[in-house]
Amino acid sequence: MNALTLVGLAVLSVGVLLGGLLLGAVCVRVLHAGRRGPFADHAVPLILLTFSTLIVLAGWHGLRAVSGALVGP
Repeated sequence: MNALTLVGLAVLSVGVLLGGLLLGAVCVRVLHAGRRGPFADHAVPLILLTFSTLIVLAGWHGLRAVSGALVGP
């Protein structure tokens, strides 16, 4: 891989990682608020929290791939 591809993959992985963390933080905040409204049943925030965990794992694996490509076999 060339350097530009690695930089692009690293930036994309960090963006995905931070996006997943932000979504998870919003879901935890909604769950702790206990408000009434569209999230009253707590099923939607729990589903989104699970999805945000998968997003964070995807970002983490992307960063591991970049670091593995930089170090080499």
